[in-house]
Amino acid sequence: MKNCFDRVSARKAYRMTGISADSVRQRVAQKLGDAPEEQERTKRRMKKKIFFSVLIAAVMFCTAAAAQNFYLSQLLPGNLGIVEPHIQTDPLCRQLGEFEVTVLESISDESNSYMTILIKGLTSKAKQLIQDGNGYEILEAYVEGSLDKPRAGMVPYEIDVLCTDDTFGFIGELPYPNPDHKPVILQLDPFFLEQFYPGTTVRETLSVPTANQAGNGFTITPHQQVTAYKHLFSNAPGVIAVNSLKELEAQITVDKIVLSQFGVWIEYTDNTSQCTPDGCFFLQMADGTIFTYNQIFESGGGGGECPSYTLRGRFRELRDLKEFKAFIIGSTAYPLDGGTPYPVTIDQKLKPFFLPVLKQIDPDRPRFYYPVEELCRKLGAGFTWDEAKQTATVTYHGQTLPLSMGESTLAIPGRNTTVTVRTISSDGTLYSSGLGSPLCLSLIGTGANFERTCILVP
Repeated sequence: MKNCFDRVSARKAYRMTGISADSVRQRVAQKLGDAPEEQERTKRRMKKKIFFSVLIAAVMFCTAAAAQNFYLSQLLPGNLGIVEPHIQTDPLCRQLGEFEVTVLESISDESNSYMTILIKGLTSKAKQLIQDGNGYEILEAYVEGSLDKPRAGMVPYEIDVLCTDDTFGFIGELPYPNPDHKPVILQLDPFFLEQFYPGTTVRETLSVPTANQAGNGFTITPHQQVTAYKHLFSNAPGVIAVNSLKELEAQITVDKIVLSQFGVWIEYTDNTSQCTPDGCFFLQMADGTIFTYNQIFESGGGGGECPSYTLRGRFRELRDLKEFKAFIIGSTAYPLDGGTPYPVTIDQKLKPFFLPVLKQIDPDRPRFYYPVEELCRKLGAGFTWDEAKQTATVTYHGQTLPLSMGESTLAIPGRNTTVTVRTISSDGTLYSSGLGSPLCLSLIGTGANFERTCILVP
């Protein structure tokens, strides 16, 4: 209860109970003409009344604070108190054509905006298709004044807790550089309207302020060159494939890094348009421990056009930047306190590793087959083989992945989807086609990437 009193001022308690300090003083003063004993009894009664009024107000205040639930916590797990004071909770509402769009809450940093959005007026068919996970982008979003730049769609992340019979609600995320804190403009996505509401054109927009920045982030503009790996394709966060070891490496220039409690936004220049840079980045904790980029962040995507690209990673939960000492590019650490950059030595076990694979041309599409046991050993995953059942079991990040010979279908925990895995044996070595899938081992259930960048070499 002491904590409650610490958080509630007497003035606020008076407001909540309807008893002002002046009225209390006046009522006590009216009794001053009474006998001294009566005066003392009156004062004691008034003190008790004030005490219990403050007590009740404090309990009410603390209960309301404890019960307060931001929907954004569904998208931003962890200690919400880090950013809670900056969450905008004054609803913004506007009629966009036949649809009513409401932004219940929002929060931003220099490169991301997160919002809880309600939409009224959608047909039941449209709502059902979206709820089934078809990935339709209901709203198109862009930073005010950036009409000449590509826009981003807001794909629903969490929808079950918000949908009712007449309202479709979701938590949306807009990755977009916005260092000047300009408003984010929302409008109904033209493709969405064309699919579900042919002939409907809605030009109205809803402007969402982004002045509610989530604290002071960390920004550097190193313009540092670093060696990255060129890829044939990348089929999972932290997993890339190359044609051969020849001309494997290339130089990229890291232009800007923005780190906040949500994650990181990286801008870089790549003249080859083929590089995957996440293996170049590390983070040093306050105690000096160094982690790979993929150990700290889950993939948030990226994009751009040659030669300017972006890479975006999101913390798996909100993080206090005081936990980190420096952001590392290659072997150079940039302190988060703005100090002078310094060299660091990266453990070989944290650096990208090579994995020889079998490439077989299947009737449907080419597949890369991974040596399961070698991958597990280099990645730090568990591996066991049951000879009687002819089944391998892989464990990673607390998840278990059974691999039976032949083709099998695996359900992905926490996701309404499955993935097909094909396992074969060649020269006594077990190979699988599914371990590099972003919906399989690398992202199974936990959102965890391969913690070291895995380079597949045929």
